[in-house]
Amino acid sequence: AADKKKAAKFQEKDPGARAGLRVEDERKATSLPFEGRWNGLAYEISYVAKEAGTMDLHVWAATRKPASGDSPELGGAMIEQRTPLPGSPFSVHVSEGNASAVGSSVGEAEAGKQGAGFVAGENVILRPQIRDSFGNASNPPEGALSAEHIFPANEKNVDTWEELPPPKLKGGLGSYELVIEPTRAGAHFVHIK
Repeated sequence: AADKKKAAKFQEKDPGARAGLRVEDERKATSLPFEGRWNGLAYEISYVAKEAGTMDLHVWAATRKPASGDSPELGGAMIEQRTPLPGSPFSVHVSEGNASAVGSSVGEAEAGKQGAGFVAGENVILRPQIRDSFGNASNPPEGALSAEHIFPANEKNVDTWEELPPPKLKGGLGSYELVIEPTRAGAHFVHIK
């Protein structure tokens, strides 16, 4: 209880001192690329968010001033000063983008039963992870995923294929599962689209 009282007094005496630590971190943070433009008397900023989730967006005014005793006219060092805008940081919620083949992947195939390698007639499990173009987990619209299975050449040296049921959502956002049961020995190909 005594520590809480001390903390409260500390804030009452100098409410900016605790925030100053955060402001100092902000001053050293790397800026995200953004575009800015004046719209009348308002300055509008836009940027492309690449990471899904809820985050704090820090916005500050940056000014440059000469380092102590240096003359900018003579090529002296300049220091950037950042002052947070009122209300900064702003809470921003970014949703994942549309599912994209660019960011998606399929993990290693797994045998349905324990043993060495894959055996004809046993299930093989594939786990596609669907992501947006920035790598955030994403679910495609219902019916957007399809899969096909290409068998090894048969005795007539002809490849055959079958359309598979679409992968099923398993687990979290963008996590799917597809189970196939190959019955012919050789190299099989599964295309998930």
